[in-house]
Amino acid sequence: MALTWTEEYSVGVKELDDHHRQLFSLLNNNLKSVIENNGKSKTIAADLKKLQEYAVTHFKTEENLFLKINYPDARAHIHEHAEFRKELQKLDTLADGTDDLARLKLLLFISTWFTKHIMTVDKKYIPYLIEK
Repeated sequence: MALTWTEEYSVGVKELDDHHRQLFSLLNNNLKSVIENNGKSKTIAADLKKLQEYAVTHFKTEENLFLKINYPDARAHIHEHAEFRKELQKLDTLADGTDDLARLKLLLFISTWFTKHIMTVDKKYIPYLIEK
């Protein structure tokens, strides 16, 4: 169930690729935490919080880049980020409980969302980066 970074996820910008690699790493650490839990729910909640905070940092970096390159689909892309944050807020209560299955579902949602987002939505801005 672990995510493996491959070059197919690259958007061609070192900083953003590094962010994506870090997100994969944080997701994998979270998965490992849940699987090896042993009742340490505070640790798991803290790990999930770290992942969520890093995602927001990454989104801000991307959104600032969109302003610099005058990316025409910036509004739609930023909307996707906002919808993800809303969904995370709804699901955030799962991280506070002791239900490891619920936490795994949350991590599955996050990992699926990120991989799909990178491969479909993020890849759309590559041509605009090349032009700049």
